[in-house]
Amino acid sequence: MVVGATDRCALDEAGEIACWTAADPMRRTVAHDALEVSSSAGHACARTREGLLCWGDDTHGQLGDGASATAHALARPRRVAVTAATPRSLVLGDSLACVLGDEVRCWSSLPPRDGAPPLPTEPTIVPELADARALARGRDHACFFDAAGALACFGLARAGQLGTVSDQWAIDTPTRVAGLPPVVDVVVGDAHTCARTGGGQVWCFGSNAAGELAIGTTSLAVPVPTRSAALQGARAIALGAQHGCAILEGGAVACFGANNVGQLGDGRGGKGSSSVPRPTGIERAVELAVAGSRSCARLEDGEIRCWGQRFGGAADAHPAKGKTWFDAPIAVASGAISLAVGREHACAVRTGGEVVCLGSNEDGQCGHPMSGPLDAPRVVAGVPAARTVYAGERTSCARTVTGEVWCWGADVVASKSGVPERVSLHRAVPVLARL
Repeated sequence: MVVGATDRCALDEAGEIACWTAADPMRRTVAHDALEVSSSAGHACARTREGLLCWGDDTHGQLGDGASATAHALARPRRVAVTAATPRSLVLGDSLACVLGDEVRCWSSLPPRDGAPPLPTEPTIVPELADARALARGRDHACFFDAAGALACFGLARAGQLGTVSDQWAIDTPTRVAGLPPVVDVVVGDAHTCARTGGGQVWCFGSNAAGELAIGTTSLAVPVPTRSAALQGARAIALGAQHGCAILEGGAVACFGANNVGQLGDGRGGKGSSSVPRPTGIERAVELAVAGSRSCARLEDGEIRCWGQRFGGAADAHPAKGKTWFDAPIAVASGAISLAVGREHACAVRTGGEVVCLGSNEDGQCGHPMSGPLDAPRVVAGVPAARTVYAGERTSCARTVTGEVWCWGADVVASKSGVPERVSLHRAVPVLARL
């Protein structure tokens, strides 16, 4: 399941994608035979057995169709000319997108700055990444690593998030990151990047104003990879806007970066720190989900614990009244097999396949008629047995055991007539996506 800033889509095992928003409860099938779905701020794309489909806001060419000046929204999925072969992987950011197939093709909606040439608004082959094996994207930059574990990044470069010393506002050609051992994973935040090696080393670069690189110090930017001693042995890592968390050996969790709203989960919310504390009471973690200023961990027994910025009204249950954050982890759900965190809400799949969500629901992102925030997880009605769930800023999606994708939240993504039209609706009821 995936969630963007204003829309929600879900993918089931049969490969059907469904999307929805809060104001229009009618289900809409966006795509069949989908293998993967990703959404961002008002637009989404699906990787199918026949190629790539994109829909939603195309104001700045986000859909890869070369548009750059005419503001419009595409309500019905449009096939994107990426490659003759079926893409293997897809990543979608607010202003950057890439697909992996026999080659890597990327496009961008970033406007040119300071006389720099604009980034391509149509899928363009990136020859430097012909052997790419995995991609990760942030709001305005993306990184890849190849079969040998070499890392390359492109996009905005102002905070050193590309791992390259540069005075350019943006770099449109993926540039190898020097000084790194072979990596097996890469994650990106708003303006920082971390890579993990097979031996559990974590190397980070980019913005470090709040200590988000986990290197024990703070500075405006660190444009070269620096190893984090505190995260040695990491098995997984996830980044938010200005903080991050990692699962260490044994399932312990360590967090780093901004702590102004309890992002580190150490009970000291509101107090900055360059240290790397371990959130209180988190043991045997098997999954992390981090977004914005929020973090959640799924434990071995299926319990979900969250900390950081409040999920709508959920913070009312916090022992310290009046706070707008959890400065230590609290239990929010049990029996979970999949977890996703959006900007202001969270969703999970329970062992029986039901999807539950809590937090902000102003756009129907929790799958209920537009209302105030949900203090406790509530079942999203109408979604068949789900396997995974995805969450964005104001959207949610679930992928079912049959391969269908169901979505709900902000921005309608399919029209009744099938004619492209500008839309601005919301769906609280999940929609199955069809062509």
